[in-house]
Amino acid sequence: MLILMTFLFNFSLAGDLKEKGFILEEDSYVFSIEEAERLKARIIELESIEIELNSLKKINIINEKTIDIYKINESLLSEQIQNHKYISDINDEIIKKYSDQNKYNDLKTAGYFTLGVLTTIGSFLIADHISDSLISNN
Repeated sequence: MLILMTFLFNFSLAGDLKEKGFILEEDSYVFSIEEAERLKARIIELESIEIELNSLKKINIINEKTIDIYKINESLLSEQIQNHKYISDINDEIIKKYSDQNKYNDLKTAGYFTLGVLTTIGSFLIADHISDSLISNN
């Protein structure tokens, strides 16, 4: 069994180090040790960039949801502002109505006062005229 395993490991596998001048029996990619180390470092760098990219994708999804929430809040705020404007317009109409009523109440009060003064003066004049008539008839 050991002989069989030893015999099988004589075949070249990816990443095996072979001496200079070794002849490959199959089509293969051959790299120098420096180039392989550079490719290994690049793979490690790309794997860390991939991890960072995945986390940035998750952050981007969160940011998109946040933007959607802000848009919803903005539309709700606009709707709320319109409602406040509508309520303010109604309040302005009510204030104008009560102001007009107050103005008319002042005129009505002045009219009643004037009517009361005229009625009092008229009743004195009528009473004076009646008493003058009674005195002159006697």
